[in-house]
Amino acid sequence: MSLLESFECLLKGKTMVIGDLIIDEFLFGNPSRISREAPVLILEEKNREFRPGGAANAAYNIASISSKTKLLAISGNSKNWDNLSGLLVNEGVDISGVLLEGTNNNLKTRVIAGSNQVVDQQIVRIDRKYDSEIKEEFRDQIFDRFSTSLPEVDSILLSDYGYGLLNQSLIERIMEKAVAAKTPVIVDSRTQLGKFRRATIATPNIEEASQFWGSAIRSENDLKKAGNYILNKLNSRYLLITRGAEGMTLFDQSGCETVPVANKVEVFDVTGAGDTVSAVITLALAADIPIIDGVKLANYAAGEVVKKPGVASVSPEEIKEAISHEK
Repeated sequence: MSLLESFECLLKGKTMVIGDLIIDEFLFGNPSRISREAPVLILEEKNREFRPGGAANAAYNIASISSKTKLLAISGNSKNWDNLSGLLVNEGVDISGVLLEGTNNNLKTRVIAGSNQVVDQQIVRIDRKYDSEIKEEFRDQIFDRFSTSLPEVDSILLSDYGYGLLNQSLIERIMEKAVAAKTPVIVDSRTQLGKFRRATIATPNIEEASQFWGSAIRSENDLKKAGNYILNKLNSRYLLITRGAEGMTLFDQSGCETVPVANKVEVFDVTGAGDTVSAVITLALAADIPIIDGVKLANYAAGEVVKKPGVASVSPEEIKEAISHEK
């Protein structure tokens, strides 16, 4: 099967994303002068944009490719959620599994200064966290929605950004039910990778893998040792370590294989590239295509996303063009 044929299979799977929902707000302004109040720029606001972040971005990426995914998360019932939910629905994400509690959201506001003569540059980021305690009854409701939807999906992505939804208890309940149903589970965890035992595959970046291993990965020998260590500790079938300009390395019990960066270009912004990788791997396992083909397709998709500013997604046409261009 060619890579393009594998990609066509990629579009057929049904998936579910569970995790921390984040709203990314971008405030763009033109620098006008220095403030009299403090040695800071005064920006004249041009516009604001809202984009999906965290688990919402992973679901958005899946939908931008296949239009078949369901998102399970917790969000405050706010105007910010209204802005985000509209984007998700328009892209084809099923948000019926999002639990609305409280009035605030996980919000990252990036202030960007620029003009016709000056390149846009982020000057500050302001973070705001979901304002309600994530009670066990909320997690129970998420688990109930997961259990109801499980028979309808071919793979599950757990997107953990450390905002508290995926605690030990919920992870274990999800894993037990998914393993029993023989449904692949993909894990993208920023802060607690060790809790996701028995996942089909985890997709840490090189820094996250180093943290789990307990030492910086500085060489190919370190990489192999760390990869095998993490694979065995997680009791996973596969492990994918993303390495930026060095590509991606896939581990299983038989060894490892590195996929070099596809279509090398000048990187504009790596924000959200990890979500794109986990999204494509989720689709690959849903479609039951060879895992190495899934890694190669994720590599092409990430290569397209890093060309774009901010949190971005990729279309099927862009991936196919990138594959064709590489030949």
